[in-house]
Amino acid sequence: MRCEEKLFRPSSPRIFRNPLLAPMLTLSVAVLLGVIFFLFYRYSIYAMLVILALVAAMGAFILFDSEVYRLFGSLVFYGALVTPLFVAYMRLDPYVSVAMLWIFAMVSFIVVISIFFLPAEFQLNSTTAELFHLARRYLKRRRFRFIFSLLSLVIFTAGVTSLALFLPFYSLLVPFAIVVCEFAVIMLSNVHERKRDILTLTSVGVNPDNLQGLFLMEAALVGFLGGGIGYALGLSILIVVSLPISGIELSTGWVVVALLASLAASLTASVYPSIKASLIATPSLIRRWRRIVPPYKGWPPEWTIELPVKVLQSQIDSFMRYFHDYAVWLERLPRGYIEDARNVNLYKVDLPGGGEEWVLQFDYIFGEGAPPKIVTRNEIRAVRGSRSKEYDVRLTVKVLSHDNINVYQALERIISTFRQMVLDWTEKATFKTARKPVPAPRTLLL
Repeated sequence: MRCEEKLFRPSSPRIFRNPLLAPMLTLSVAVLLGVIFFLFYRYSIYAMLVILALVAAMGAFILFDSEVYRLFGSLVFYGALVTPLFVAYMRLDPYVSVAMLWIFAMVSFIVVISIFFLPAEFQLNSTTAELFHLARRYLKRRRFRFIFSLLSLVIFTAGVTSLALFLPFYSLLVPFAIVVCEFAVIMLSNVHERKRDILTLTSVGVNPDNLQGLFLMEAALVGFLGGGIGYALGLSILIVVSLPISGIELSTGWVVVALLASLAASLTASVYPSIKASLIATPSLIRRWRRIVPPYKGWPPEWTIELPVKVLQSQIDSFMRYFHDYAVWLERLPRGYIEDARNVNLYKVDLPGGGEEWVLQFDYIFGEGAPPKIVTRNEIRAVRGSRSKEYDVRLTVKVLSHDNINVYQALERIISTFRQMVLDWTEKATFKTARKPVPAPRTLLL
């Protein structure tokens, strides 16, 4: 049966139709940012305690699985991070109350640890949260390499904290370049060792952008931890060697500088490795054609391939309608246009035992009216077994007729376009949530 239903497009909530909402939200964000900046400026020590508590909680969250170990581990890390800060404050201002500092430190730690452990209780269905948990698992699996890369950033950030006020700025460029090169080598080795993992993630629907984000997320986590620990180590160096400590080194701004320096080094070193990881999932389709497509059948040829995607049960309607809308778009092109589609048909069949099969069929015509010309019958078939929640998707392209055209090259380009459309569809999806329909403004052979 011909599928003529329009896609369901929910209307915007009533609150978003209020014309005053945008300026009210802008004003609220501006006021909130103003309050935050004022608190950071007026109560610098308390803001620094919150940042260091976040660093401690992040480190414990990465290293430990049990919540009890995370709690005690983050407490130990936090004590090691804030102790140099308190000693430096006592040297700068002898009348400061260490007891009050510890009280505020414990308050900030309790607030941060309570908020930070919320994702463990509430499962967040966002791409960022899933990338964070996946990056944490990979860092934990390679603890030695993780600690080695973290150590290089800690030493660099400690040098920035302890020597930046005594040395000219350009003198830090050399250690920055050394850290970037060292971190890049570690990330490239991670990409090389994880080729199988990358291909596995791709087979379950993870798109190249998310693969690139995964490696950048790992670099960001290491950079954030390196910045916080390096700042505490830099203060410790100043205290041990009895160098003068200025007020700027005990301000929130200097902590932010240390964190940004560490993050800049880690993210800069990870840009190329992350791009290389994403290219593993999206190699040149034409160059690798012989590896991904089995031999054709008969003459005129017919080729069948597995599309590189696993579609969940909640996503199948969006997936099939995405390709159906594309075929209808081709069908509605003006007559006489170089490309056309006909006999578009989308239907669903219930299989015995509770399985399900979706089928989309349409004829594709290129070069109507004059050669070069080719007519193909395209079929996308998504099948789910009775005990499975995922659909295996198979594409079949059969040549019906041709005239003065390279048949094999035309088939390669047609199937390559379908494969690229699958990757475009997955870019609009998270790993587990339903995917939304995506417009497909491209033709098969043009």
